Amino acid sequence: MLLFLHDLKINLSVADQEIDPTRPTFIFLHGAGMDSSSFSEAARLLRQQDKQTICVDFPAHGLSTGDCLPSMPDYKHLLNQIFSALELEKIYLIGHSMGALIALHFASQNPESLKKLCLIGCGAEMPVHSKLSTLATDQDSKAADLLLKWSFPHLENLRQKQRQKTPYQKKLEPGPDLFPGGRHLYEQTQSGILATDLQLCHDYKTGLQDAAAITCPTLLLYGQYDKMVLPNQIEALQQTLAKHEKSILSDTGHMPHIEKPLEFILSL
Repeated sequence: MLLFLHDLKINLSVADQEIDPTRPTFIFLHGAGMDSSSFSEAARLLRQQDKQTICVDFPAHGLSTGDCLPSMPDYKHLLNQIFSALELEKIYLIGHSMGALIALHFASQNPESLKKLCLIGCGAEMPVHSKLSTLATDQDSKAADLLLKWSFPHLENLRQKQRQKTPYQKKLEPGPDLFPGGRHLYEQTQSGILATDLQLCHDYKTGLQDAAAITCPTLLLYGQYDKMVLPNQIEALQQTLAKHEKSILSDTGHMPHIEKPLEFILSL
């Protein structure tokens, strides 16, 4: 589904659903250098339970047009435009990593517009390692390699278990075919979009201020082996959010919704 907003075409992945604005709607916001396909399996499982889902492609990502937005207020404005155009009444907003920061900022500025918020792999601040930032700025595909290595730090353990079963199974290696949307991540790296997304995350410094303004129930969800979020930034969010729960998905890294989509939707 393409939504036309002035000079932008925003892709909203809705499968074959007819969007009913009065029904509860699960809105998914993807992470840096990714697109709506990262939530494809989780959304499919929710639709099997007769839930209404929308996976958003941010500008310059996936099938959406335009350039990357330069600031959190710009993303907040974009979401307001989308929700207003669709006349959605009951929004469950779910964001991963960069998408979680965007969701956090949006919720702080629109405290009455959400039924519930879910932040996946999110800290009050998410500084980007200088090595990753440099590789992404140089549009080097090694940035995507490094991002996946850090997002799935437990893969070596999985590889060891796999080799114990049979030497003929496909090895789990970081790369473009590791998960849905993986190839898009590498394309976004080479086009410079990943670098822009990472800079947006690095520059976001109002997480605690935003968290303090949120009034809706919030689920903080992390993978057991997530190394992309600093523990002190997770704790800071927990101490600031008024109404929150924390859930950890075992044997997953920074992308638990991709690794264990069924367990992920059950946690929602």
